[in-house]
Formats: sequence, structure tokens, C-alpha cells
Amino acid sequence: MKYLFLPLMSLFLCTFTLSAQNRKEMCQLTIHFETPEKAEGKVYFLVFDKPENFGDESKAYNYGIVNPPLVTISLPYGEYAVTCFEDTKINGKMDKNLVGIPTEPVGTSDNPRLMGSPKWKDAAFSVNQPKQEITVKLKKIL
Repeated sequence: MKYLFLPLMSLFLCTFTLSAQNRKEMCQLTIHFETPEKAEGKVYFLVFDKPENFGDESKAYNYGIVNPPLVTISLPYGEYAVTCFEDTKINGKMDKNLVGIPTEPVGTSDNPRLMGSPKWKDAAFSVNQPKQEITVKLKKIL
């Protein structure tokens, strides 16, 4: 029995060390949504973690539907971008006009000027602290 103690203890320590090394540092990210007027509906948001996935709903890293003004989510350290819209008509979708321009307030992280579809480089931000906050300003395009 005493001959098993040392190998078992070594195995335990190696497993514990490898497990600790594989854990990613996490951030509690609070996203504040500023709506143009008193919030009339829920805010639908998408969080992307890769430039090649940006804008493709099916490839979002995280998503949600919240009552403004904020939501807190947990993310591993990295680079992200957020897109969102306020569902003012409360129909569960982003309404657009005949040429495809949103008729409800929309927003993107880093709050770039909205001229066409947002680009990753204009919306990306780094998550690199245990707690972080960003503000996304939703705007009516028309």
C-alpha cells in the first residue's frame, strides 16, 4: 500500500496542474444598451468571436433577448463584436423597409457610424479583464 501512495499522488498532482493550465480566464462582461427613446421592446443581441463569422446569426458565439438597459454575460478573454436591435414592434424580428434598411433601432459595439452593414474592424473590442463594461448605442437609421 505504501508503494502506491507516491505514484497516485504524482498522478493527482499532474492531473490538477494540467487542468489548471487548460482553464481559460473569464470575464463578466456587462453590455449597456442605450436606446434612442424610452425602451419600447426587447433588445436582441448577438456576440461574435471571429471576423469570418461576424454578421452571420447562425455563427454567433453568444446571443440573447433582454429588457434594456443591460445584460451581463460570461466570456473567455479574447476579441469580440456585438450587434443588436430593439424590437419596437414586438414581433420577434428586425423590421426593414423595401430596400432592406432596418426601421427599428440598431447598434454595434464600439458604436461606429452606421453607413451600410457594420464591419468587424469597426466593431471589435478586447475582453481582457475579470470585469468589463461596454455601451452599445442603438440608433434609428431612418
